[in-house]
Amino acid sequence: MSSIKGGLTSRTCVFCLNSRFKKLGSNYFRCIKCKSILASSIPNIDELKTFYSSYIPEELNPPPHIYSRIEAKLNSMSGGLQRIRYLDAGFGSGYYLKIAEKLDWELFGQEIVMPSQKVVVPNSVTTHIGELTTKSFGSKMHLISAVEVIEHVLHPEEFVKVVLQLLEKDGTFFGSTPNASSINSYLLRSKWSILNYPEHLYIPSRNGLEFLLVRVGYERIKVRSTGLNPYDFFLSLKRFIKSKGRVPSNGFNRVIFGYKLGSTLYSNKILLLFLKASNFLIGMTGVGDGLQFSARKISEYESN
Repeated sequence: MSSIKGGLTSRTCVFCLNSRFKKLGSNYFRCIKCKSILASSIPNIDELKTFYSSYIPEELNPPPHIYSRIEAKLNSMSGGLQRIRYLDAGFGSGYYLKIAEKLDWELFGQEIVMPSQKVVVPNSVTTHIGELTTKSFGSKMHLISAVEVIEHVLHPEEFVKVVLQLLEKDGTFFGSTPNASSINSYLLRSKWSILNYPEHLYIPSRNGLEFLLVRVGYERIKVRSTGLNPYDFFLSLKRFIKSKGRVPSNGFNRVIFGYKLGSTLYSNKILLLFLKASNFLIGMTGVGDGLQFSARKISEYESN
């Protein structure tokens, strides 16, 4: 494993190339320049595969409003092409591929290890199990997604370089990742639920992610902050209640909690307006729990 010691590191920040860090709990450091968060030690590929061999995605059955939003996003990212080659890198529960199957696209999926038997991927999907490389598939892609993936990979810069090389000219790369500049990140510090080692190794800030995508060679980059999941507040409350001897029921899960809250908000017009207004403010201030991004491969130039 490679590690950071004493706030300084022999390896630089993968996002902005800065070399100064501030300790954040026992397993993480925060980059002083771009504010991204990096794990203090990085597992090797075999250790990571062992960890994910027993990993079951939490979001196996997203609620209907999530499905409709994903379908709208895929359509908006397609660039008007009717028949495209689409790769979902780190496909997890496979629901992006399930939705894309309705669009009559040529589908590809990649995961680091064979997914749980609970994950059902459409038969029409060409899959690659292992790290993503330029040789993982025999053709280039019009559209590649990495939804909640960058925080998991061993080498984020190499990953986004490979994605760039796999894209057709004018192709689009999009996805999401936790936001190191989230208000929850600063309020909760090392107790932020996203800081879950070794599941999450690199958590970019908005600036950090932009630095990385520009440096690798992407163009027309858009990064925005989204959402605040009050899960961490309720988790803190749960810990407090437990400390007083009143242990709440089991089943408290960040993703499921967020889905249930979203379903409640989407079922009420007034609450939905409140949600949209809140998301607008979060996007303006950049303090949301997540980042959504998109970037294009406009020229044939690729970083070495």
